[in-house]
Amino acid sequence: MIKVGFIGAGDIAYLHGEGVQSSSNAELYGIWNRTRSKAEEKASIFDSRVFDSPEDLIEAVDVVYVLTNMETHHAYCMQAIEAGKHVLVEKPTAVTIEEIEEIKAFAHQKGVQVAPVHNYLYEAPVMRAKELIESGKLGDLVSIYVLYNIHHPEEVAARYPGVIRQILTHHAYCTLYLVGQPQLVSCMKATVNDGSVPQENLAMVTMKMHNNALSHRRPCGRPLDLYDQSDRHQRSHPLQLPGLGRKHPCRGSLPNLLRVSLHHSFRGEVFS
Repeated sequence: MIKVGFIGAGDIAYLHGEGVQSSSNAELYGIWNRTRSKAEEKASIFDSRVFDSPEDLIEAVDVVYVLTNMETHHAYCMQAIEAGKHVLVEKPTAVTIEEIEEIKAFAHQKGVQVAPVHNYLYEAPVMRAKELIESGKLGDLVSIYVLYNIHHPEEVAARYPGVIRQILTHHAYCTLYLVGQPQLVSCMKATVNDGSVPQENLAMVTMKMHNNALSHRRPCGRPLDLYDQSDRHQRSHPLQLPGLGRKHPCRGSLPNLLRVSLHHSFRGEVFS
């Protein structure tokens, strides 16, 4: 049985705990958090133990989940890699590209695996989209839109760093996976709320890809009028990845449009 340990016990630990529990060959062995009460809360839910330090936890497990704030990811990843442990690290992986490259190089040196939580890449519709694009069945890609809207009321949004770090990461890795690097990028952000939260809850990015296709991504932390807002605290809107091709005509009169709708979900990935 693979022993998994969590460094960090914030809100995302609930979903990671469920992911580990769903695995037949892994167990959530222990949790460490700077605020011990949060670790104790998660440990009681998932029948786990609480560790007094990250060092003690890393020593006791096979796989380390780094679920802390982004600024600490690099240090905890390097600490776990030094101990020869596999790592799953929440997004965004690190503060800078240089930190990410250091993590990658050190993991290679130590012979361990490090995986970022780019969970949508493992969803069947995204893998199907990749297959359609690479096979040429979609035709020449001329545009792609990545839309992800999830409403956080102000009291929840205040705990998070803003939609660029919280949500736009999903847009970025999905785009890189499906169509590769852009050649030009333009972007802007805004905040539209009751004035109590300074973090941005709107952002838009437009990119020109290397084949001259245009790509647009929009993370939004505000509700959309077309959704029922009666359940404001729980309502999450789908991530959509529509892509438009122009080479091959579709059967019937519809354009050759690929539309993938993914509900906001997490699938726990465990190293084995």
